[in-house]
Amino acid sequence: MTINGLMSDWFFSSRLIAFCALSEHKNLDHCFKILYSLQNPNIFSWNVTIRGCAESENPIEAVFVYKRMLRDNGCTRPDNYTYPSLIKVCSFLMLKYLGFEILGHVLKLGFDADMYVHNGVIHFLVLSGELEFAAKVFDESCVRDLVSWNSLINGYVRSGRAKEAIGLYRKMQEERVEPDQVTMIGMVSSCAQLGNLKLGRYFHKYIEDHGLNLTVPLSNALMDMYIKCGSLERAQRIFDNMEKKTIVSCTTMIVGYTRFGLLDAARKLLDEMPEKDVVPWNAIIGGYIQAKRSKEALALFHEMQDGGMDPDEVTMVHCLSACSQLGPSISEFGFIIISKSTDFI
Repeated sequence: MTINGLMSDWFFSSRLIAFCALSEHKNLDHCFKILYSLQNPNIFSWNVTIRGCAESENPIEAVFVYKRMLRDNGCTRPDNYTYPSLIKVCSFLMLKYLGFEILGHVLKLGFDADMYVHNGVIHFLVLSGELEFAAKVFDESCVRDLVSWNSLINGYVRSGRAKEAIGLYRKMQEERVEPDQVTMIGMVSSCAQLGNLKLGRYFHKYIEDHGLNLTVPLSNALMDMYIKCGSLERAQRIFDNMEKKTIVSCTTMIVGYTRFGLLDAARKLLDEMPEKDVVPWNAIIGGYIQAKRSKEALALFHEMQDGGMDPDEVTMVHCLSACSQLGPSISEFGFIIISKSTDFI
């Protein structure tokens, strides 16, 4: 290709780099070789390479490519397509300081008015725990859309600030922005935090009346809300109507069963789960302890270990509580549990 002079053709080299970076048969090593062999790669070539790295198994490479672009190619100025992928990498890898450095570049170059860049910045700030900063950027922006509303709403929810999430939703309604399933997950989760069944039922009715698709995450959020608000029956109806049940779906119901003392139902569902993690085991072990059925709790702990499931800190605390309930007769087992617990210190 170089011999035929094709690599000196701007259009051809750009498309070849894009193919190596983004296609189903992508090869980033070839992409780097071509990009770095060019005398003055255009910004399109840099951007697709950065994006290809960001979507790869080693996304930090996107940052290295960006740094090289700034260092080696001063004549090529980043544009608004350069930054969404970089901000996404900083969010995904929790690179807070690097993210703020890139945010500084965004503000200096004036790309914060771009919708995709703005949404990426809000998402990054929320994940970094900078909710006040995220709210300030959001309030001062003239380009916000549903994505940025959802990022901030769910940021408040994840931080346990349910009232602020609901307040932001009301402001969103005032601006006539139509919510979607992601918005509703935030609202339903806020109701779960507040234990507000009446408001939770309002949002459930809104979902039904507006024909919003009851996705698996939204169904899980509704079940969790009803359980935390004391309505296991409504949670059960949603669970029974789900075509696809995930580990989270089953775990949510198991936690609900144990909360209401239905330990046999919880155990039955645990046995029916094709895949499971430590959380449902812990929920039932904890339920047995609450019901003063400590021998069954320890028996389930043994079964959990026999099945190859590693315990965590919660499991160890539950087992120590079970040993405490059973008294001196189980003291030897208690010492074994304590010795295992040191692995988590």
